[in-house]
Amino acid sequence: MSKILGSILIYMASFVIIYSPINNAIAGEVMPAGTQLEEDSYVFSIEEATRLLERVEELEAKEDALNKYVELDILRDQQIDLYRINLNYTQTQLGYYIDLSHTNQDLIDRYDRRNRYHWLENLGFLALGIGLSTASFVVADNITDQMER
Repeated sequence: MSKILGSILIYMASFVIIYSPINNAIAGEVMPAGTQLEEDSYVFSIEEATRLLERVEELEAKEDALNKYVELDILRDQQIDLYRINLNYTQTQLGYYIDLSHTNQDLIDRYDRRNRYHWLENLGFLALGIGLSTASFVVADNITDQMER
């Protein structure tokens, strides 16, 4: 029984497809000029459809370009972050170099003050050397005089 019902359904579907009205249009199907539609529908001429297709392709290309620009913007933000980190590092290093320069200048100033009185130090060492040498000769002479007596 079910085979008979299945066969009947297949014959009916075939009949509907074969003898259906010719004025039915499928989306994208080209119809001759003057054909009237029985239902509300969007109808485009081939030129309009071509222009719409070109516009869609243009928008898709622009969308791809926009996606690339979004990726580039993300990379640019990362690059700016790296530049900020590098700037902070450079400013820290510059602070260290300024402190080192101040320390170096303090040492130079101290050595300049020492150098200003260096002649006096040399004169003092000369006087001390002369005094010690003279005193050692006087002491040695007195000791030898004492030994002779």
